Amino acid sequence: MVEGIKMTHSVDISGDRMAMWRLKDAAEKAKLELLSSNQTSIDIPYLTMDGDGVLVDATREFPRSEFEELTKPLFGRITELCLNCLDAADGLNLWGIYLLRLLTETVRSQPWQAEIS
Repeated sequence: MVEGIKMTHSVDISGDRMAMWRLKDAAEKAKLELLSSNQTSIDIPYLTMDGDGVLVDATREFPRSEFEELTKPLFGRITELCLNCLDAADGLNLWGIYLLRLLTETVRSQPWQAEIS
């Protein structure tokens, strides 16, 4: 979204701590909304000001498929490590992973679960 704002409004918010905090907060809320829906929207009014003093709003539709694409490399990196841990841990099985997921509240691990099943 930072790049999108930069391209659309010619404003770089990466150095604006308050704008980045608001963007991160909105992204966390969107991530949680994607648990129960296929799409969400991120809408942050008055995120920052551009060079002319005009207020900049950030609005974007965010589908679950895009979220899964963004997180796919992360799941890919941990899959091999988790499989090695399962091999090394006697008595831990897929049920243990599900339980661990419930305890740690890992979001959207279905693609990872499908890969190791």
